[in-house]
Amino acid sequence: MTVQKYKGDSVYIVDDVLKTIAGIAVSKVDGVQEMMGTSVVGNLAEKVRKKDISRGINIQRTEDDKINVAVSVTIRYGIKIPEISQDIQNAIRETIHTMTGYEVESIKVNIQGVKFDSELNQEENE
Repeated sequence: MTVQKYKGDSVYIVDDVLKTIAGIAVSKVDGVQEMMGTSVVGNLAEKVRKKDISRGINIQRTEDDKINVAVSVTIRYGIKIPEISQDIQNAIRETIHTMTGYEVESIKVNIQGVKFDSELNQEENE
């Protein structure tokens, strides 16, 4: 399929859309438990609530229209932090680029906490 562009045409994707895209990508990474207080444990319908899924994600644009992302997460105990951080970065970078065409210049992953299995079981029972 060929997309023909016309002079004067433009598409602008607002930051909230980029946050939602990044949030969904992060929620699919195994070992991520929360994004700034938003639990990603449970069924997919609970995970993908638009008002919650972008919590803990900040987007900044550069002058040359590249994207910088900062995400704050809580992870499951026992997960290797360097590996999950790389998984989160890869998921965000790939998903944003695939869906929008934007280049992601940098992604900061802030590990805000660790949840033990006993805490996770208790939350699921509530």
